[in-house]
Amino acid sequence: MLSNMLSDFWLLFATIDPFSTLILFLGITINLDRKARRSLAIKAVLYASVILIIFLAFGQLFFDLVGVRLVSFQIAGSIILFLFGLQMFFDPSRETEQEVERVHEMAVFPLAIPSLASPGSILAVILATENSQHPITEQVVTGLIMLLVLGITLAILLAAHTMHRILGKTGEKIMVRMSGLILASLAAEFFLEALAQF
Repeated sequence: MLSNMLSDFWLLFATIDPFSTLILFLGITINLDRKARRSLAIKAVLYASVILIIFLAFGQLFFDLVGVRLVSFQIAGSIILFLFGLQMFFDPSRETEQEVERVHEMAVFPLAIPSLASPGSILAVILATENSQHPITEQVVTGLIMLLVLGITLAILLAAHTMHRILGKTGEKIMVRMSGLILASLAAEFFLEALAQF
């Protein structure tokens, strides 16, 4: 049981990937104050939690009903993530004046989905709670482990304000481009994984 719990923890930690989200978070909150960053981090993790819980409970049923294979979902998600990464890399100053007013929107996209609730993490949650292989008690434990990982992610994002002060304006601009590059790379990785499964 303990080994399964540790396995689920590392699987979910790797797919939710708090540190990649931190880099993205640093990039898109370049013009936000501490209060707005805190609000954005809490909302993003809350929305991601709701999305992942829904997929944990109904994901397999939903994909079966609409006739979409998990690999197709992963490919579509990777393309969206790749396009957003390209936008960040080539146009790091996009609508910066409006970003303070778009905290709610940014919490949903790109932070909650597709960064935290990424194709990889959604796929991991569905596979780790597959009804035919895991009893309800194991599924509940996996859900609690997922919430633990998201709690750790929130703590990491809340520490971003200190990193903003250390980086300074020039460092933040570099971070935006690095965020875009890493996002595009992650998207390519998701895409290649999906192709391998296909």
